[in-house]
Amino acid sequence: MSLPIDLTSLVFFATSALAVASAILVVSHRSLVYAAFFLDVLGTANAVFFALLGYPLVAVFQLTVYVGSAVTFILFSVVMFKDVPEPPVPLKEFAAVTIALIAAALLVTFHSFSGIFPQTQAVEMEELTRLVVDKYWFALLLSILSMATTLIEAITLARREV
Repeated sequence: MSLPIDLTSLVFFATSALAVASAILVVSHRSLVYAAFFLDVLGTANAVFFALLGYPLVAVFQLTVYVGSAVTFILFSVVMFKDVPEPPVPLKEFAAVTIALIAAALLVTFHSFSGIFPQTQAVEMEELTRLVVDKYWFALLLSILSMATTLIEAITLARREV
């Protein structure tokens, strides 16, 4: 007997496992460079979730704005400081309290809005691509260059830590 799992469910379960694993590695890894990399993986997994929900424009903004800029700022701050100061708050306890508070807030929010279903509108990828390339080409170019620079810096920092 085989389970009727379609490709969307398979992608969802694989991305969920990847998101949980990378979230754990973000807060538990000692190196800021690797923690920034796992934060990048977590943001990419969130973009996949948005795309699976039918919001490709939000997924693109998740990738370009949140993933690109967050990792860029973290790695630039690592480059600027030679010695990274230790955080005064124990991160594991802080992460556990934060997870509990977010879970409670999500539970209350989803319980109160359980009968409301959002209306989705399909966006063609060609239309979205045409809009980004034709109208926002300079911002796209800057974001590609900053992400490439950040990737080079991350590789350099990771090789220096070994």
